[in-house]
Amino acid sequence: MPSHRYVAVSHVPGYMTVFWKRILVPQLTRNYDRIFILDNDVQLSPAFGFSLSAVDRWLAHTGAFILQPSVIGATRAKRSGTGVRAHGAFTADCVAYMVPSIERVHISRPEAYEVLWDILDSIPDERLSTDTALMHLWVSLVCERFPGHPSAVVVQSIAAAHLDTHTIRKAGLDPFYNHPSHKKVNVLFYMHEHPVYGQYVNGSATLRLQQRCGRPARIPEDLGMASSKGRKAARGSSTAASAEEPVKCWSGTDAPWTTKSPYLRPLSH
Repeated sequence: MPSHRYVAVSHVPGYMTVFWKRILVPQLTRNYDRIFILDNDVQLSPAFGFSLSAVDRWLAHTGAFILQPSVIGATRAKRSGTGVRAHGAFTADCVAYMVPSIERVHISRPEAYEVLWDILDSIPDERLSTDTALMHLWVSLVCERFPGHPSAVVVQSIAAAHLDTHTIRKAGLDPFYNHPSHKKVNVLFYMHEHPVYGQYVNGSATLRLQQRCGRPARIPEDLGMASSKGRKAARGSSTAASAEEPVKCWSGTDAPWTTKSPYLRPLSH
């Protein structure tokens, strides 16, 4: 394994979630100020507004534990986000906002990443062939662990290009990862049947989370597994909270353009 003072290269067969579980263990990630995870078909560039200091300023400014860049398509013909994690439009009075789930390109505080690792450590490897609903569960449990703070925010001025390369399909592995019969034993079904995790998948914990951490910009009502009863509960909770509390947003006028970055140590990749 080639290594450097700040760089170590590791390889684990299987889906990325297994890599996170086996390699990005808390004993390693606690040594860093930020944990940066990105998919293999995502491109970052200063031309898209990405810089480590900008990331750190926004984390400090919002108080969030997880930050996601806005995801843009590589071309007008390419898709940007995926499924329920695709972000909505930004406006001048909302250039960053809280989200209930995130894409696979995110920067987190180590204490938040440890929540994700605890989830992975509790799930058998054979169930980690996808990450369906895993990001939503992670954001939910970060809210439970750190109430009073936004769990995850997406920021307009920091962008990541989704190249949409379909690496898994081109490698001939699509039947293994995405075949319907295989998905029946994946992580989503595991979480749905879990005595603790199930409430976050079926939406019954939605109102409690909003009361603890604020209302995100969009509530995924159905992650592909919730029952009709769960979906109705999620819709009702969302409507009730909407009448009482606005979406948690940060406007362009209070953006942290000049705040000095407290960034001190290297990121863990």
